[in-house]
This record gives sequence, structure tokens and C-alpha cells, in this order.
Amino acid sequence: MVKYLVFIFLISNSTLLGQSWRAFSNFSPNDFVVDLTYFKGEMYACGFFDKVGNRQVNHIAKWNGFIWEPLGIGLNDWAHSMLATDSFLYVTGYFTHANNIRVNHIAKWDGTEWHPMHLGFNDNSFSICHFKDTLYVGGEFTASGDTHIYGLAKWNGKKWKPVNSGILGSMDGYPAYIHTLEPLGDKLFIGGNFHYFDSIRCNGIGFLDRDTFYKMGKGFDESGILDIKFFEDKIWAAGLFKHSGNTPIKNLAVWDNLEWNEVPGTIEFNNYVHTLEIFDQQLYCLGGFTDDSPNSVLGCNGICSHKNGIWQPLEEGFNGPAEPIIKWNNALIVGGDFTGTTNSITGRLAIYDNNSSIANNELLA
Repeated sequence: MVKYLVFIFLISNSTLLGQSWRAFSNFSPNDFVVDLTYFKGEMYACGFFDKVGNRQVNHIAKWNGFIWEPLGIGLNDWAHSMLATDSFLYVTGYFTHANNIRVNHIAKWDGTEWHPMHLGFNDNSFSICHFKDTLYVGGEFTASGDTHIYGLAKWNGKKWKPVNSGILGSMDGYPAYIHTLEPLGDKLFIGGNFHYFDSIRCNGIGFLDRDTFYKMGKGFDESGILDIKFFEDKIWAAGLFKHSGNTPIKNLAVWDNLEWNEVPGTIEFNNYVHTLEIFDQQLYCLGGFTDDSPNSVLGCNGICSHKNGIWQPLEEGFNGPAEPIIKWNNALIVGGDFTGTTNSITGRLAIYDNNSSIANNELLA
């Protein structure tokens, strides 16, 4: 998420009996945890934090089964998202240097050293994916060196190239940006805060199919789309919005191939939905929402799950927004800016499993 909007939290699956939230480790990051992933068998966290406990890590760290380790000197500003391949961990964000090397908002880590990717970008990058064996990056940049690139770039093996004419126009007064990229078959779905892509009015969402861009209905208002997923044979879009055209829809919507609709089941998201992830045939939603609204589900604070039209809380949720969630065996690990739940103190990284006394190195070894 962008610097002025991102908030983060931790989550779990209360539908699994006997499970509970606890702190992931004895030391918590000192600021937002924005993304979590695995690379070469180890868990990585990135975000706005520069320390874990008293250890300086500078916005990105890896868990070795016992402690959090820095990646060299780290990054000189916030990190936003990560993508792991067999050879590299790619990182996007607000930073311009990695390990004191000029990288400009994107870098790759090989397990030992940081590497730039040509000239990088002239402004922040937020999302990254592989699509048809090509690396794509979205953000609020407008150039890579002397090459004009508006919000969406692809890597040709040597340098960054534009994808068509890119994005134009913001919906909330901030710079236009692409926040999420979601490949699905031959299509690349694109979401963010922009009015136009390829000069087509789309209001924050659409998709590329064989290099041609298609809009999806009337799109959305407010700050647009933060995540997109395919679940139960439908496209789901999450973000910070109140309408699609004249249709009232708050912060989470489903696509019926003609227009956007409210999600199935009875629930109201009173604040932004940031992350959509699927585990064990359930859709997990994370964000800044709470259970304070009349139609919200009791306990849906920062996280909830959905399956077959039924929404469920994960225990009582968190005391702040949540964003990244990953799974390790039967446990869920969540990051954010919360300090805990009603019944436990977790810091900004929490784990949900069925044995609160299990040693972290046993779980993640």
C-alpha cells in the first residue's frame, strides 16, 4: 500500500478448534510489517520497521528459525512487497539504496548480496508479479532513466520497458498508482488508484489480455483497488471505495462478468480491505475494518474469513489494521501494526496455531 495509506495487522483461523493467537517471537518489529514471504526455505518480512527488538535490520529481515537477521545493511527507506523465485527475492518500495548500492525503488537479493535492476524507477513501486515468464512491476513511477513508463513496467532481461501507455489520473488527489497485479491464465488483472489505462476510462481496475486492456464495468470511486483474487469462480476486488458507478458497494466487491456487486452473505466493511488470500478453500480478508458497524460481523476486526456465503471472525481479531498473511503447515502468520488482541499481546507479528507453547524454531525449522 502507499505511504499515506498503508496500515497492517496480524491474523488467524478461529474455525480451527483449539487454536489461539500469540506473539511470533520474543521481539517485535518497531513499525508496520507490510509483506511476508518465503525464500529458499526461510521466512522474510519487510515494511516500515527498521528494528526488530534492539536489532537494526532496516526495513527487511529474515527468520532463521531462532532470530531475525538483517540482509546486509538493508534498505534506506520503506519496503512494500516481495516476490520470491528460485534464484532471487525481488523487493519493491520507497527505498533508493540497498546495502548502500543505488537501486531506485526495486532490488533483488540472491541470498547473500543485493543487486540493482538497471536504472530502477524515478518513484515508488508497490506491486510485483511474474506473468507469462516476464517480471511486471506496478507503482506510482513515471520513468526508468530516460524511458517514460507510467505506473506499469515489464523487465526484458536487461532493462525496464513500458506496458502500453500506462495509467493516468488519480481518484483522490494523490499521484496515480498501481497497487496490485494478479495473473489469471492469459489475463493480468490490474488494480490501483487511477482513472485511465491506455486512455480507457476504467476507474481503478481492468485487465490485460494479449497486450490489449479491457475495463471492468464502471470501476470504483474513492482510493480504488488494493487487491484482486479469483475465488469461488468469481473475481473479487478489495480496496477503499463506496460505489461502483451509482451502485453502493463498500470496500469489497465481486464481478459477475457485467458489473460489480456486493459480496455474498451479510457483512459490512466499514473501512478499507487491503489483502485477499486463499487457504484451504477459504478466502481471508485483512484490512482496517472493525466490527463497529450495524451490519458487520462481531469479532471481524482487521481480519475475517469467507466460505460458501458465510463470514466468520478469527477469534476477536486485532486492535489495529492487518495486511500480510502466510501459512506454514497448520499455522497462520500475520503482520501489521497491531499490538495484539483482546486477550493477548502479540506485537506486530502474530502466529495462530494449536499449541501456544511450541517453540518458534520447531515450527519454522
